Amino acid sequence: MQPVTQKFIASALLALTLPAFAGTTLLDFESVPAATTDMTLGNPYAAQGISFSKNAWSMASKIAQSNPGDGNFFRGLDANNKSLTRGALHLALNPDAPPTQADQAFVINVAEGFDTDFSLLYAASISGKGQISIFSNADGLGDVLGSVDLIEGAQCVIRPGWLCNWTPAGVQFSGVAHSIRISGNDGQFLFDDIRLQLNQGGNPVPEPGGMALSLAALGALAWSRKRRVR
Repeated sequence: MQPVTQKFIASALLALTLPAFAGTTLLDFESVPAATTDMTLGNPYAAQGISFSKNAWSMASKIAQSNPGDGNFFRGLDANNKSLTRGALHLALNPDAPPTQADQAFVINVAEGFDTDFSLLYAASISGKGQISIFSNADGLGDVLGSVDLIEGAQCVIRPGWLCNWTPAGVQFSGVAHSIRISGNDGQFLFDDIRLQLNQGGNPVPEPGGMALSLAALGALAWSRKRRVR
């Protein structure tokens, strides 16, 4: 067999056997518009297969270091009392209206799925209560793989009435999830640094291009063996 043919076969077979690399995705909301935006209409993570239902709003801090918005929140302050982080995700029926008495919810769908690793930070009002649930299917359907309660926050001493105390929360689960449902008191929660492990490992179905390359490699291997035994 010629060296070039050998290299071609080796490369193609390697492409067939290698799994896709898993990776952690971070939703930090730093690139969202300054104006509070419905995430069903202005979603910077759509290209990653991540979508949001109604009641999810992006929001930028009023005191962000750059491109501030109208959100009464911050996370960390610099020497000039500017927020070290800019954006967050807000749970509300209508962020421009007074909160309702009813609980609200939104869903984050992850098309490729994610597994084992899910965490975020949240800031809650002193009366905020809620829950995060992880589901096996999109749109908050299927099996509940795990859940965690969200508890009320502490008063922001630096700026009373603002949200500035952030709490970590995470869910450990088994299996592959495709959606996250977050529920809680209307207008009482902000979320940031949502971190999830995309489910790209295991034994993915080969893409058409990779399949064709591998079949060609197997054909070349059979042809070379046939020549050898003549």
